[in-house]
Amino acid sequence: MADLRIRSFEPADVDDLHFAPGPQRRLAGLADWRHSMRMAEQAGPAWAATLDGHVIGLGGFGLMWPGRCNAWAAVGCEIPPWAWIGLHRGVLERMGQLPAIGIRRVEAETLHGYDAAARWVRMLGFEWECLSRAFGPDGRDYDRWARIL
Repeated sequence: MADLRIRSFEPADVDDLHFAPGPQRRLAGLADWRHSMRMAEQAGPAWAATLDGHVIGLGGFGLMWPGRCNAWAAVGCEIPPWAWIGLHRGVLERMGQLPAIGIRRVEAETLHGYDAAARWVRMLGFEWECLSRAFGPDGRDYDRWARIL
């Protein structure tokens, strides 16, 4: 049986995550995105999802100011459908730990029109707040979401 784990993020995990072509193209527009992602744990709690020892997803919560953080995730291209259940539960568990460090509001952004991402943040308990025009580094529109813990 496959072994799915959610563990603490390590900077080397960034090099082990393989993206689908679409997200890879979006990240390519960012200056040294791998370096920025390696620094993620310095911004707040971060995690890595592994399947049989291979990194299939990264994510975390960038601390903004007291009581507020921004959720982020980068998901790989080779996640079997059944593994999403464990990944989802792991993210909910990590989010459930945030009040212990004083977080009451979690925010997230998804590319406008990227239905799979919007569906996942809704399943995680986020509510849509607004459309931010020209929000992305490439000038694309993003949907903004929030969850009150």
